[in-house]
Amino acid sequence: MTKRIGVLLWDNVSLAEMADLAKCIEMVNKLAGQEIFSLTTFAKSRGAVSRIGTWLVCSAAYSLEEVPDDFEIILIPPAECLTPKASDADCVTFFASRNNVRRVCAWGNGVVFAAASGVTQGRRIACDPADVPAILSIDRRATIEPFADFCDAGFLWTWTSNNRAKNVVLALVGSEFGLPFAQELARRIGVFERMSQMVSGSRNSVRSSSMDKLKDWIEQNPSADLTVPALAKMVSMTEKTLSRTFKDRTGQTLGGFILSVRLGHACDLLLNSDRKIKDIARLSGLGSQANMRQLFITKLGQSPSKFRMKQIVPIDMFRKSDSMQDRPSGLSARTH
Repeated sequence: MTKRIGVLLWDNVSLAEMADLAKCIEMVNKLAGQEIFSLTTFAKSRGAVSRIGTWLVCSAAYSLEEVPDDFEIILIPPAECLTPKASDADCVTFFASRNNVRRVCAWGNGVVFAAASGVTQGRRIACDPADVPAILSIDRRATIEPFADFCDAGFLWTWTSNNRAKNVVLALVGSEFGLPFAQELARRIGVFERMSQMVSGSRNSVRSSSMDKLKDWIEQNPSADLTVPALAKMVSMTEKTLSRTFKDRTGQTLGGFILSVRLGHACDLLLNSDRKIKDIARLSGLGSQANMRQLFITKLGQSPSKFRMKQIVPIDMFRKSDSMQDRPSGLSARTH
């Protein structure tokens, strides 16, 4: 029996992720010898959700009002844009009315869109540190798993941006059709990726890789010198080229990304440590306690101390349980 999968598209959805998702689903069906997954898309409206210049436009197959009733699984991929900062009433109503949906999968900043759609609802989630402020400003009851790349909360599965569409598909296949089938799919995806790498190597690919590495380094070193001149020197680009390339590849300004990472790191320390706020400001790269307070009030609508008091939960809830440590975070295809 074919399982229907709907993909919720937000503005500026990552076309690269959509292409990988479609390719993986196609490989699943070829491997099975029949259509076991049927993939389609929906959005708030049927207008364009992503475009590249004037020559490529991406739009959804259905609007929220037109979505068929037989969707069992809904995927929320990342988007190359600034994420929402408040709930979306239309999407919240949609998910509340879909009793037949048994699983929602979100990855990268798609987790923020899941929160805006009312899907997180106090559940445990895995997300990028940079997305913590946005998620908690939308759903204050959400429980962040800061040590996990993947979190299975039953109805909701979430991944950090370290994972891609293939990891989501492999996890779904393993759950729906068993580990041996998923392992063979992982092998085939690995072969496909190696072939792609052999014919790839363009300058754009190199720059995309350098931007990914730069993002990782920023997330791991929020208190470092993250000025544009210092980062430009690190990736061997001019300041202008770095700023333009980062915006083109990620959909965010470099300064906006750095601020979101530092705020996310500060939120994590407020939730998971008893450090003084002035120390957290320094460790997060936010400068003084006064500057951190002003940023929290501006971005999150509350001071750091109030944020800590409202979000405080037993620290054990943020540590990996034995079941989380034993649970696989989805198979990953080998590329070497």
